[in-house]
Amino acid sequence: MATSIAAALASFATVVPSFSRKFLLLPAVTLAVWLGTLGQGCIQDWIRLGSDGPSLRSDWFCFPSIVLVGAVPAIAIAVMVRRGAPLTPHLTAALDGLAAAGLLPASPRC
Repeated sequence: MATSIAAALASFATVVPSFSRKFLLLPAVTLAVWLGTLGQGCIQDWIRLGSDGPSLRSDWFCFPSIVLVGAVPAIAIAVMVRRGAPLTPHLTAALDGLAAAGLLPASPRC
């Protein structure tokens, strides 16, 4: 959730010329913490389950919830950002995607 909020704030900072560019580093910090906790969970699964722990599995049951939970905020952010003047459109779009991805279900059972 922190990554999503930080990325949304940084995305809005890219469309307002007077905003400080220091906000662009905020999602990097929260993303590093998020990926670090994911890595820790993978290591714990590997220790607990052995070689079957870090295997990739498809879970089509989660697909609809991932699409709905990710699409709604992505569309809302895109509509709000279009009202501004994106000075760096690629960075703004990447931060929008990160903000939407930060809201995706974290549970293995969705």
